[in-house]
Amino acid sequence: MDEIEQVVQIIGDIYDASLDPALWPSVLETISSYVDSVAASIHSQDSISRAANVHFTWGSAESAPHYFKLYAEGYGKINPIFPEASHRDRNPATPPGQQPPPQPSPG
Repeated sequence: MDEIEQVVQIIGDIYDASLDPALWPSVLETISSYVDSVAASIHSQDSISRAANVHFTWGSAESAPHYFKLYAEGYGKINPIFPEASHRDRNPATPPGQQPPPQPSPG
C-alpha cells in the first residue's frame, strides 16, 4: 500500500471510530505505526480545572505507563500550549462566552 492509500485508510478509520468509539485503540495503533511512535492517546483538557482527561490510549500499558500517568497527573495541568490554543482569538479582557468588542477598521 502506498503512502496516499495509507493516509486515506487512516482518515477512513478515524471517521469510523468517530461513530464507534470502541475502534479508537486500533485506530491509534494504526496512526502510531504510520508515524513510527510507540504510544498514542486522545485526551481533552478542562479549561477551568486544567485537568487532562484521557479518553483513549494505545501502547500505554506496554510501553509508557509511567509517562501517561505523569502527563495525566501533572504535566497536563501545566501544558504550556493549552492556554494559547484554547484562547487564541479571545481578548484577555473579554469574559469567556462573550464576544470581544468590535475593532475599528483601519483607514
